[in-house]
Amino acid sequence: MKSILQLTLIITISLSTILPLPAADPTNTTTYQGKISGLFCHACASKVKAALSKLDGVTKVTITKGEEQGIQNLHIEATPTSKPITKDTAIKALGKDADSYHILSLSNSPS
Repeated sequence: MKSILQLTLIITISLSTILPLPAADPTNTTTYQGKISGLFCHACASKVKAALSKLDGVTKVTITKGEEQGIQNLHIEATPTSKPITKDTAIKALGKDADSYHILSLSNSPS
């Protein structure tokens, strides 16, 4: 009996490593748009993306060049079942880096 359970476990683990994960459904996401400043290089953007990606339910973080000098566009996608992401939540996720990177705005936008 023990060997059957072990074999089942091995097969399950093996299948989970070779079968692809289902892709995120782009129609089933909550989208947030905002503005951020204080990003002067790719490393800065990477730090912000890494911090915001740790928020519950976040599936994608994108930072793009904004129309105003020194202000970038912030785009966050999250699962619709996750807690809403507010400007304050995002600032807290930055931790001590919130002194350098300033989230100027963040709001839920229709996807």
